[in-house]
Amino acid sequence: MGPISLRHTLLSACLALGGGSVHAETAPLMLPLPETTGADLKVLNGIPALHKDWPATLKFKSDVGGCTSTIIGEKVVITAAHCVANKGDASAVVGNKKIAFKCDHHTAYKGPSCSTATQPRDITGCTADIALCAAAQNIQLTGAKFERISSSNLDINVGSEIPIMGYGCTTPGGRMTDDLMIGTAKIEALPTLGASSNPDATMSEYVRALGGSAVCNGDSGGASYTSTDPKTRKVHLIASRGNISNVSYYVHLTDPHIMNFIKEWRNAHKLSICGIDEDARNCLP
Repeated sequence: MGPISLRHTLLSACLALGGGSVHAETAPLMLPLPETTGADLKVLNGIPALHKDWPATLKFKSDVGGCTSTIIGEKVVITAAHCVANKGDASAVVGNKKIAFKCDHHTAYKGPSCSTATQPRDITGCTADIALCAAAQNIQLTGAKFERISSSNLDINVGSEIPIMGYGCTTPGGRMTDDLMIGTAKIEALPTLGASSNPDATMSEYVRALGGSAVCNGDSGGASYTSTDPKTRKVHLIASRGNISNVSYYVHLTDPHIMNFIKEWRNAHKLSICGIDEDARNCLP
């Protein structure tokens, strides 16, 4: 997605934050973060971060823009649905090895129109903004482990401070920059299941975070965690959209319709996911 100007109200400025829709014939490329702060990854009002702190974070790159993704199992990557075509191909370069993926949208996700939707009624059917990608071979992180996802709805409360990170701009309408950044925001509202039964209330299906820091174009698919401590942290939110100023909207993984999709997908693909399956290997503690 190219530069976007702020709209005249916060609500009408709610935009998908990735690279726009991905053409089926274009296989997005997921790249690891470099060892230095030389990646094109920032959030608004963030501070520099390093690869060694977030080794399972990958960047989506395609001919239409970039997003963020996270390795959550030996053969599993999670990102936002609007970052990749449904049933689409992707590839990752990890440890100098290129790995092929096949990605699936949440079954309730409406599709490409979500990337341009701005009004709550237009966003109905877009809040299940999750995609899971299955690798054709095991992913290996030398000397590092995969992130775990949270399966408990007790990890988030209004007022909780959350870390946010992603491959995005640092000023409204700005371009993607050269540094990996991480920032914090506070949870302002928890999701209301089924809110889009009233289309004008669709945005209430998201977790809403108020900056502090905020997601910007290119941050879609990025994970937010229960903490920054690798000994305890778990992925519980995935960035979907924001107002490119001070409000970020996240999909909460433990919402039943999101977690049910994750578990059904993992069962169908016969794969293990860190944080859900006891037999998942090479996961953070």
